[in-house]
Amino acid sequence: MKKRIVFFTLLVAIFVACLVLPFHARAASSIRILYKCNNTSATSVQIAPWFKVYNDGPDALSLSQVTIRYWYTRDNVRPQTSVCDYAQVGTNNITGNCVAMSNPANTADYYLEVGFTAGAGTVASGSNSGEIQFRIHNDIWSDYNQANDYSFNASMTTFTENTNVTAYINGVLVYGTEPGTTSSNKFLVIVSKPLYDTGLITAALNTYLSDLSIASWEPLMIKVDNSSSSNPDYVCANPAALKTVIQTYYSQGYVGFVLIGSGPAIPTAFWRYTQDPGEMVCPTDLFYADMDAWTDYNSDGVYESYDSIDTSGNFLGANYAPEMIYGRISAGCLTSSITEEAVKVASYLNKIHNYRTYGSNLTLTQQERMLVFYDQNDFKGLREVIDSFQGLTTKINGFFDDTITTRDKLKTELENGYQFAQYATHSYAQSHAIDYWPGGVIGTEEFNLDYLNSLTPRVHYLNMYSCDACYFQSWPSGNVPNIGATYIFNNDYVLNITGSTGHWGFMPDATYWSEINLGKPIGEVLRDYFTREINRTINPEGGCPKGILLGDPTLTYSVAKVTNKMPYIRSTNLAGAREKPRVEAIVGCGFRIQATDPESDPVTVTVTGLPGGTLIGTDQVTWTPGSGDTGVFQATVTASDRPANLYQEEFSVKVWDVVGDNLLQNSGFETAMNWTADFWDPNCTIGRDSTIQRTDTYSAIVSSSVENDCRYEQLVDLAPNTNYVFSGYIRTQDVSGRATLTVEYTDNFVISSTSLSGTNSAWQFVYLTFNSGDHTSAKFQCRLGMYSDTCTGTAWYDDLSLREIIEPEEN
Repeated sequence: MKKRIVFFTLLVAIFVACLVLPFHARAASSIRILYKCNNTSATSVQIAPWFKVYNDGPDALSLSQVTIRYWYTRDNVRPQTSVCDYAQVGTNNITGNCVAMSNPANTADYYLEVGFTAGAGTVASGSNSGEIQFRIHNDIWSDYNQANDYSFNASMTTFTENTNVTAYINGVLVYGTEPGTTSSNKFLVIVSKPLYDTGLITAALNTYLSDLSIASWEPLMIKVDNSSSSNPDYVCANPAALKTVIQTYYSQGYVGFVLIGSGPAIPTAFWRYTQDPGEMVCPTDLFYADMDAWTDYNSDGVYESYDSIDTSGNFLGANYAPEMIYGRISAGCLTSSITEEAVKVASYLNKIHNYRTYGSNLTLTQQERMLVFYDQNDFKGLREVIDSFQGLTTKINGFFDDTITTRDKLKTELENGYQFAQYATHSYAQSHAIDYWPGGVIGTEEFNLDYLNSLTPRVHYLNMYSCDACYFQSWPSGNVPNIGATYIFNNDYVLNITGSTGHWGFMPDATYWSEINLGKPIGEVLRDYFTREINRTINPEGGCPKGILLGDPTLTYSVAKVTNKMPYIRSTNLAGAREKPRVEAIVGCGFRIQATDPESDPVTVTVTGLPGGTLIGTDQVTWTPGSGDTGVFQATVTASDRPANLYQEEFSVKVWDVVGDNLLQNSGFETAMNWTADFWDPNCTIGRDSTIQRTDTYSAIVSSSVENDCRYEQLVDLAPNTNYVFSGYIRTQDVSGRATLTVEYTDNFVISSTSLSGTNSAWQFVYLTFNSGDHTSAKFQCRLGMYSDTCTGTAWYDDLSLREIIEPEEN
């Protein structure tokens, strides 16, 4: 009997298919949709698609059978609204709904679906419905980026066929092409069964699962424990067991997971990234996201990630790039009981629900800016990564000055509010060590958990380039609180933290931030970044990245998609400052601040806080302090382009007064006296050049076609414990490394000025200040290359000066 039923069902299916297929063919040729773009702005608070339905078939078309879909990206998490302003068939006969796609595409995650009631009537053969005028906006009227919308076409300002707009008859696609869908959005929510059994997270967890579904994920919750006592879905007594579970779901098409809860129910995987047995062992969630093998030679449960590359940068063992996106919602490290942990987890889940439902609790001004805060001289070399943030926001506030990057300054800026923040500090799990300069002497302030809990950090996403700041280990096996978890669970604003569970951290590249700007989920962005890092083999301590994502990996961030990049400070005295304070200026010696704009937009540079009033220039500002301008000044530089993007940075300037005569002999190189050549490789040219000079007849030339460290130098007697400035002008041609002015003591200790590289056809003024300490002499050098940094190229030097300077009093 069952066989007969199956056979009959197949006959019916075949019969229906034979009926439907011809209908599809007839319908596809009987209807066209004409589209008009009534709002052609790439960025706008509303989308304005207009339509006409054409009936090319032989019979009258009932409009109640027709639906139209206009595909777009909503670019924010706000509720969507559609309005029909006019329809020839009557607006009361038109329906419009904004619908979230179950499988979003790269250029669409929503569509406007336009329908008709029976009152709309019919369209005769060869005729059309007349105009149908729609608008789409969200509840707070924030911007859309129409440029990334599938159906948007700014060139169609008259009614034109647009096959990226689709039409359906009785639910069957008959016109146009739907956007291609992305890969599977199956997502695994792994919950600690003991945490779940408290009953304190049930409501928040159900809401979270619902929110994931609304955001087009396909969530599946599983409950795990390290024993069978709580009757979990899976018993995972160790990391390998939990990874086996995750791998099983990965093979079924799951693309990511989040760990909700802590050990021992969710076991912690540990790794060591160097062969030193005394090296710190760190927790890692990457173990669960990497579907390749991990090495554990001695079966102690600690994975030897240093196996991944050799000293030449070649891969040896597993590739530790993650195949899945992942994140951790774990408050166990901050609590002493599972009840307290449940309360914190529920609070976080409610926080991200409010963000998804109601939008940001930051002001619009706060959402549109980013904080960059790099403490201590150690991190000033990271300044160049500032260009990685271009295109992410419309305003960046930068702080790089040791006299400004204090604990209280970080507190103030975090409370001022930013959508994104990145800072670099020396740290351990429970505290940042931030330098300060009381009375000009360096000290260290602890930005610890108590201090963090005393403030309200208004930042949605923070990346910390800091050792161990996200080191986690949960009760009862260690209970190690950390800065990262404290940010996540102890305030109403922070949604995601990325940081390190080991030494140093990770510094995201430009692609990382651009993918955030495109609205990719933060977990996907992090996965892509780690994959790039592994492929570049730039991690000599081991192939395993040290970063972790705290919080929900499915969250996206966008205020308005930034299409024009902001200017930023690059070529400047600020970039080369070495000592405290950030900039040291000398009376009579100018310093320059220059801005760069990625799109070559006109830029205005403004500097406030220096003697003489506000300084304004196009692209750059040069300031030369006079004899009455000695002291220490706090200044602010702002660079803005025509689209009103803004880069702002605070810095300090110490202005020294110059006394006495020039201590260098023959400082213009008009004779060969007093100067001697020194080099690492004799295949170089060092001496005087009469073809290029800044003043008078000669300059000094230092040139090498082979990798070299070569210099033209003069030995000068110095007074001990005295402050000096060594200055001069440099031109370069094809310098592969650096051309500098250097001071070298007899013990080979070298102090360098700002370096020049490449070709600089105009003379560049450089200088350095120093204290002689107990030295009574030093070599003053026109130098190309350095001991461990040899280079090639040609550099010219002229009009050098060595003079005593007097340190000003603090203002």
